Amino acid sequence: MEPWPRMRRSEREMSREEIEAFVKENKVGRLGTINAQGYPYVIPLNYVYDEGRFIFHCAPEGEKLDSIVANPRVCFEIDSFMKIVPGEKPCSYTVQYRSVVAFGKAFVVDGLEKRMLLERFVEGIIGKRPQDFSEEELQGVAVILMEVEWMTGKQNRV
Repeated sequence: MEPWPRMRRSEREMSREEIEAFVKENKVGRLGTINAQGYPYVIPLNYVYDEGRFIFHCAPEGEKLDSIVANPRVCFEIDSFMKIVPGEKPCSYTVQYRSVVAFGKAFVVDGLEKRMLLERFVEGIIGKRPQDFSEEELQGVAVILMEVEWMTGKQNRV
């Protein structure tokens, strides 16, 4: 069950298939967390979407990880600005865009799962499977897995 009401502009709502295609074709989005002091924290990240999950990587310490440990509830936003569509008056201009917001929980992963997800992340970003990672390389990176509970998508196709 989604804790948000239905989209006000339902004619702009993306289908599940459109959402899936959009998140698979993009590589950068913004992760939103709540830090230990209760403040929102938003950071742009490269990502790979894989079967209802987002995979991220980052430094093995920092605000992003501290926030996820303090509160695993997160949201992730991806958008694409296409063009401004002029109108007769400034307030009648509009923008052609697509955007998706995903809600769920994020976790730092370790062990074999970390290695497998990091391989999937690298393959998704550069398009080829990486060679095996050394222990030093694995220690120098954190891998975050976001399990999606629900996603919404909105677009203006004018």
